[in-house]
Amino acid sequence: MEDAARLLDARILDACAAAEQKDVPRFVGFLNEFEQAQALRTVQKSGFRCRLWGGYAQAERRIFAALPSWATEDFSDFPIQAVTVHYKPIFQLTHRDFLGALMALGIVREKVGDILVADGYAVVFLHRDILEYVCAQLKKVGAVGVQLTVGWDPAPFTARFEEIRTTVASARLDCVVAALLHTSREKAAALIRGSSVLINSCVCIDVSKRIGAKTVLTVSKTGKFIIDDVSGQTKKGRVVLLARKKI
Repeated sequence: MEDAARLLDARILDACAAAEQKDVPRFVGFLNEFEQAQALRTVQKSGFRCRLWGGYAQAERRIFAALPSWATEDFSDFPIQAVTVHYKPIFQLTHRDFLGALMALGIVREKVGDILVADGYAVVFLHRDILEYVCAQLKKVGAVGVQLTVGWDPAPFTARFEEIRTTVASARLDCVVAALLHTSREKAAALIRGSSVLINSCVCIDVSKRIGAKTVLTVSKTGKFIIDDVSGQTKKGRVVLLARKKI
């Protein structure tokens, strides 16, 4: 984990130095939310200019751009291309199905951004340098035949969630994470102290931080949770936790 963090820091700083020296944008990614937070911390320490973009405003996976002096803050010339993957609506394909099909083509994860799945089609955001390869090679997702078109219709996509209702001893972060992950408070605390938990896209290592409604928790390698309520009490005095896990 530490080696990966150091490597990302080096890549971010190299991109910033190259953007400044050659006066052209330099890109790194797609990055997940933890990597984005790390990249921003690294840039803040160095004073370089940057932007994150994933192809649409609500993107979770985003490419990091180190910006030269001439680029404005709304710089949008990122090497991102959306592709729409069509399939018969009778099949229930998932995000995991599409990601697995792309990984089976030998594509590394950082070349793939968000994957938005709807009935009968999905939109995949790709790094532009793998666009031609994916369009030529992706014929099936699982056992389902697919057809690809370049571009997408930015109609609203409805995220899918699993409803969670449970109880916790208190609204402390370690209690909430333990309940959401079905693990012990000790293991939850270790994840938090190890910078594996984001609160509203910011790393939090305070195990005792109080969690309220409308908080978004992201746990590394586990998923994203939206806290809807953490205030009601049972007859035994435990706090009722209502949440949703993105699936």
